Amino acid sequence: MNILVPNLGSTSFKYQLREMPPARILFRGKIERVEDYLQAIASLPLDGHAIDAVAFKAVHAGPRYCGTFLIDGGVIAALEDFLPAAPAHNAIYLTAIRAFQDALPGIPLHDSRTRGGVRRATQLARKRNSPLRFSRCIASIRQRARASTSWLPCRSHQAH
Repeated sequence: MNILVPNLGSTSFKYQLREMPPARILFRGKIERVEDYLQAIASLPLDGHAIDAVAFKAVHAGPRYCGTFLIDGGVIAALEDFLPAAPAHNAIYLTAIRAFQDALPGIPLHDSRTRGGVRRATQLARKRNSPLRFSRCIASIRQRARASTSWLPCRSHQAH
């Protein structure tokens, strides 16, 4: 299985295609001054290699999404809800995820976050954003927690 691992910046798109197992890097590269992710995806030097899955590591979708998840409407909604916590990163990842959905229909897209990553992103949000924005972020966490009877902070999930 070949997994594309994108690392997205404000205008850059770093990537690796890994053969799993044995976690061998088939190729890696970087595209600078990205304005259109569809064009960037189309320009990947696949050299005949198939992409079987894409593995993102977005910054913050709240405590409900710790671990690895198949990206669906719930993950996208959580990334949108937590834009105030990581406005620069989440916006880029949302744009790229939508571009990958369009460019690679039927290819599973996954997102992965660690417990420590969520904690660090929350601490960073507290430092960077106004108290009002942070309060909205926390209010969203609490609202989602009350809405779901199966909610546990930072529970881990296996990808489908």
